[in-house]
This record gives sequence, C-alpha cells and structure tokens, in this order.
Amino acid sequence: YFWNSGMFMFKASAFLKALEAHAPDIHTICKKAIEKTEKDLDFVRVDKDIFASCPSDSIDYAVMEKTSEAAMVTLDAGWSDVGSWSSLWETGEKDANGNVTTGDALLEGTTNSYVNAEHSLVAVIGPK
Repeated sequence: YFWNSGMFMFKASAFLKALEAHAPDIHTICKKAIEKTEKDLDFVRVDKDIFASCPSDSIDYAVMEKTSEAAMVTLDAGWSDVGSWSSLWETGEKDANGNVTTGDALLEGTTNSYVNAEHSLVAVIGPK
C-alpha cells in the first residue's frame, strides 16, 4: 500500500476547477471570502466571518479522493510519520549510549531511551 504524505502539486487553476466540481460549497465560500479581501501592508486578509463558515474538509477528502485527474508518484525519502514516542527516538540524533534528548536532561546509566525535557529539567537513572 502507499502512504499519503499530504504533498500535492497542481496549477492553481486546475485545483480551483476540481474544487468547484467536487466541493462546490467550499469553492463558493472561498470565492466570496476572497472577494471581500482587505490589503494590510504586504498581507491580503480574507473576510474572517465568511471564511469561518467554510466546511473544514481536507484537500484529500474534498478533492483528491474524488477526482480522476490525479496521479500518484512514489517517493522513497525515508518517511516516518513520527506519531509515537518510539518513532521520535528512531528519527532523533542519538548520543553514544543510544539516547535521544530534547531540552535539559541528565542521564545516568541510561541507554536507548527518548527523554523529552522541553519545559523543565528531567533526571533519569537507568534503565539499561
């Protein structure tokens, strides 16, 4: 099977055409929000209230799962979903004892562990 990494490449005109065909409610609301934009220095601000009324469907669900105009390209990039503590350890930079630490951590007799100490000092003794 293949994993959807959520990376899409398309011309804006092609995406808008697909959005209009497969998710017309989203297309209509976004178009109305863009029509009511305000410029603020280098920013273009869409109408907050109109945009907030837009359904919160993903590109995958709203368009990609419904279109026949898409193609998939395989990519072998060592992808990891980093969805668990063990995957954070697997992808992290390990010290000489195989530990991955983030933040202020003191380790004694600890091997092959992931220690997240972003908010306060964490001290660990063992496990081996």
